Amino acid sequence: MTDDDHDGVDGESLVAAIAARLDAGKPIRRTLAVSGRLHVDRPLPFLCVYRTPDRPDPGTADLVRTQASYLIAPAGHDVSELVAAVVTKLASACGACLVVELWSGEPTAPPCFRIRTATANRLATTIDALADALRKMSIPGTAPTVEVIAAASASPSGAPPLLAPELAAHAGILAIGLEVPPIYRSARSVYPAISRTFSRELMHALQRAFFEFTRVQTPAKPEHFQVLGRRRIVHAVRESDAALAEISASFDFLLAVSPVNTDAAWQEFCANGRTRAPTLHYRMLELDPELGKRQLYALPLERLEDPVLAQLLRDKRRELDRQLGLLEDRDTPRFLLGSLQLYGGVDDALLGEALSILRDVAPARSRTGARCDAEAFAARATEELEHYRRHDPSLTSTVIVRDDISSLIVSHGDLLIPANLDVPAHRVDALLHHELGTHVVTYANGRAQPLLVLAAGLARYEALQEGLATFAEYVAGGLDSDRLRLVAARAVAVRRLVDEVAFPEVVAELVDQHRLAPRMAFLVAVRVFRGGGLTKDVIYLRGLLQLLGYLQAGHDLAPLLVGKLALDQVALIEELLRREVLRPPLLRPRWLDAPTGRPRLERAIAGLRPIDLLEPTGTAA
Repeated sequence: MTDDDHDGVDGESLVAAIAARLDAGKPIRRTLAVSGRLHVDRPLPFLCVYRTPDRPDPGTADLVRTQASYLIAPAGHDVSELVAAVVTKLASACGACLVVELWSGEPTAPPCFRIRTATANRLATTIDALADALRKMSIPGTAPTVEVIAAASASPSGAPPLLAPELAAHAGILAIGLEVPPIYRSARSVYPAISRTFSRELMHALQRAFFEFTRVQTPAKPEHFQVLGRRRIVHAVRESDAALAEISASFDFLLAVSPVNTDAAWQEFCANGRTRAPTLHYRMLELDPELGKRQLYALPLERLEDPVLAQLLRDKRRELDRQLGLLEDRDTPRFLLGSLQLYGGVDDALLGEALSILRDVAPARSRTGARCDAEAFAARATEELEHYRRHDPSLTSTVIVRDDISSLIVSHGDLLIPANLDVPAHRVDALLHHELGTHVVTYANGRAQPLLVLAAGLARYEALQEGLATFAEYVAGGLDSDRLRLVAARAVAVRRLVDEVAFPEVVAELVDQHRLAPRMAFLVAVRVFRGGGLTKDVIYLRGLLQLLGYLQAGHDLAPLLVGKLALDQVALIEELLRREVLRPPLLRPRWLDAPTGRPRLERAIAGLRPIDLLEPTGTAA
């Protein structure tokens, strides 16, 4: 019984087939008649039921689709025999079974959740947990009340009981009815944003009740209420995820907005006395942004039942849409506006942090030691990749030296090295931990997940990636003053861009006021002014600050390594880990095991600002 199984509702053969799969512990996903559905992710001690009424009731059936075990009964069909078969098997497998029937209340009544039960004494803690969770639901614009009603039946008034009397008397089978206020719709249609929020909040409220029921009424002792959530990724999710990953892989946004003539632009800038912005040239676009957007919005994400997965995929679609829009607007005044939507700007607090670093951290003393060119760096990077490949033989990442880029880039898991690379030898290990130990490791860990977008990168993932990568340099003992000053200079340049300061003046400020070398100041300005104004470089300092705050708050690093994600998505990722939708990270970054790793991580947990990542002398921390 897969995603595509269809059947009627009545019939001994259907009930027998479902019972046999439940006995075997197998999942069930069965379409019943036209509009019905039975979904049992795995044997669980509960079943949510919605009986379609003989009146319009838009949006209510979606409220039970969020659960790992639910039945939507088509209008006009008696499902009592099917319910009896399912809940008897679930009670036998789990020790007890709670049936929650859900329906919508009157639209004109004050918003109120009404809990109905005939067995309040036996379900006291479960009802208390549900009522408490319902009261705490965060619903924009309203605060529904909660009533608990003792009734002869847990079904809505006027409806036949869902459970036969002899089944209701079964020691391990109990029932609750829940009337929900239909605040998620108008008289004509559903409010999409409110409906999504309401569904997600109600999903967690019901799971808290199932958690309490499981803890009290069954031998199982789950560690967290989210453990009772959906575990299987259904076909609709896999299809949408694969499509988003394919669209994401069809273009490289950073390469598309990175100039191919940086060296020539520097010569032009100098030839003009550093008084005029240089002309920048870009690669030809291989993707038609309009076609990409058409593919994005052809995906029926509104049909996805799991609110967590739907939110992650919806956010990714929105980000890809904005990236494609930026490609359309490349080299126009509109580009900066789209960039601000995607990456944001530099607020006064972040600007102050950047300026304090540039003021208080002296440039590193000139070093006359060994240097590392592109060929040598590529050899070291290949060795480092082989270390990770021994732990993950499926790792496909490779090292490529290119003459059309000006800085190190990880693109789709591959490390791209500029042909003219020239870095101090003492910085090589730190850069490898940054590029491979963070960007490639999280790419590989994302590829090992059932969600492909975790390798491509969830929406807004770059800030955490760059914050984590810079932090990796610190933990490994390779973050020096010039690197931290560069991160700060980028944030200052972004602020000046948004404040409409011209390219030559930004370079002059970085050189004259903040002590950057002219060539480095030029490269910072090119990164910020490329495409028409790209504010992406703010994410380095912002991401580092956010990561340090996250660690100081006592949070764990492990969820951040599952794939490429944003810090504001960690709670969702942790939920998916508890539900076993996602797996723990496959690869562990080497920088965590560096000799300096543990003490430096403990310092960060105790509380650090970016400037504290350097020793007082300004040398590598």
